[in-house]
Amino acid sequence: MPHQLSDPSDMGRRAKYRTAAEKQTAKRVQQARYASTPIGQIKRAALQRLRHGVRRGQYASPFWKVIDGIPRDIQTLARRPFSIMAMGLFVPDLGLYTAPYVITLLDPPPAAQSPGDYNDDLFALSPRPDDELLSDDALRQAYNASYYGRFKAEGRKRYNELTSVEVDSAIDIASQQLEARIHGWKESIEGIRNENTGARVVLGAVGLEWGAKLVCCLAKEVELLKAGRDALRLSYENELLPWQCMNLSVR
Repeated sequence: MPHQLSDPSDMGRRAKYRTAAEKQTAKRVQQARYASTPIGQIKRAALQRLRHGVRRGQYASPFWKVIDGIPRDIQTLARRPFSIMAMGLFVPDLGLYTAPYVITLLDPPPAAQSPGDYNDDLFALSPRPDDELLSDDALRQAYNASYYGRFKAEGRKRYNELTSVEVDSAIDIASQQLEARIHGWKESIEGIRNENTGARVVLGAVGLEWGAKLVCCLAKEVELLKAGRDALRLSYENELLPWQCMNLSVR
């Protein structure tokens, strides 16, 4: 006589069931177990992201779920979709990748002006009339393009670094940087809020937004590391690390 299951958790390929209801119960138990594994969670996240994209016409932010321990204003800013426009402009380094991660606004060079006018001698951008200055929206997209490219490059570099050491060491490294980034972001706010000069206002706002995205990206990586190296690796292989799947808005 074939083995008869009394515990739904005993489900296997050759298991036999007394009723269809028992089989369905066992299947739900098995699915719940799978969903709680790193690969199950990753595949579920990919499916949710796909469904959101179908419904709304753009991908969801990788930070759509509340991240424990991260200030709410940082999470709100990090979730914002963004658009980019390649302008070939020089974009100042704001200190986003240098400890203590406090945003430093330098006077933007002629980045506030349309590309294309060059000095014949030095091939440098020439000043342009005020009526040819880029709009704030165009500036924002140009800055976004630069910081998005750096965000992805640094994310790939960080992944290689975190996977080259023991998990405990990786967690310590990422957690220390996360704490420093949160502190640096908070310290940056007051100085930027006091700005009232054209391109510096736009640059400051873009800097705060990318600083927030970096905080949340690192926080998600710490979460994955705490679940085990496989969780981080599987997310990377499925292009689900935040820097791989940002909610870029296509206009």
